[in-house]
Amino acid sequence: MRRPFAAVAVFSTAAAVFSLAGCGSSTGTNVTSFKSLPAAEQASFEASAAAEVEASAGSFVSFNPYGSAFGFFNHVAPRARGIELMVHGQAHSPRFQTSNCTSTETPTNPVDSDNDGVPDTVTINSACAITDTSGSFADTGAVAIGDQTPQSADLDYNASANVVLDINSTSSGSISLNLVGTNQLAEGASSLTNQGAYTLKATIAGNPQGDNGSVKIVANENASYTPTGGALPTNFDLQFPAGNFTLTGNWQYDVNTSKATGNLAFSVATQGSGLAIDPVNCQNNAGHIVSGTVVFSFSDGTKVTATWGSCPIQASTTIS
Repeated sequence: MRRPFAAVAVFSTAAAVFSLAGCGSSTGTNVTSFKSLPAAEQASFEASAAAEVEASAGSFVSFNPYGSAFGFFNHVAPRARGIELMVHGQAHSPRFQTSNCTSTETPTNPVDSDNDGVPDTVTINSACAITDTSGSFADTGAVAIGDQTPQSADLDYNASANVVLDINSTSSGSISLNLVGTNQLAEGASSLTNQGAYTLKATIAGNPQGDNGSVKIVANENASYTPTGGALPTNFDLQFPAGNFTLTGNWQYDVNTSKATGNLAFSVATQGSGLAIDPVNCQNNAGHIVSGTVVFSFSDGTKVTATWGSCPIQASTTIS
């Protein structure tokens, strides 16, 4: 299944912050800069940030906003579950005992006037309830998708979502995550441009270790894809040509838990003409990235640089 365009590094750094909150001392930790994170969390961010860039670059050339019930936002649920596990240091995969998931579309049979894979307009409401031996997991929310140019076959679309994830377990207490976001993709004469804005708030309560509180993440990003090896397709199911992928964005984290407080902010930007992408001939990494550099700049002056060269298996990263 083709993946939607992903929010770069938002959930990677969130996992690091959550992990810090869960492992902090009883007197609390003040998270105000990248350098205030423990060395292990810094290293984790390096690897995770590069992986997120690869996922986003790859999804730009192999995605479908209407390919599943949550389309653009369908990466949220598994990542949220992953965050919950990181928060409390769990590594198990629970055996689900019962599962009840439903989704409805309005209208029931969405119209795609130009047959480009994006309906003229549709709203998907989803509800999922899962129980296992250690607790329960509920996923509810609504996503609205619309074709900006319903009479012209192209890649334009708008999407918005309000998704709530509630997790309850005997070992962790309860965690509620609410993601509200919008996304817009527009096709120009020779390139695609993407704008996204997201707010994720996580609230933890009833934790046996007293690790309670909230973390709020606000992210804004802009991306583009310019083909260098052919024309853009007119349908999401067609092969994308080689091209250059650019990304800029800003993220802000507000942490207020019993074991960590403060805020953490950083920006991300591709360098030069962006990342060179070849979805056909570069298969060594998830982003099909042949070469290029991305810099994550933190408010304390720290820079994390990820560099790809000759279609590597993974990027090389440095902290300066």
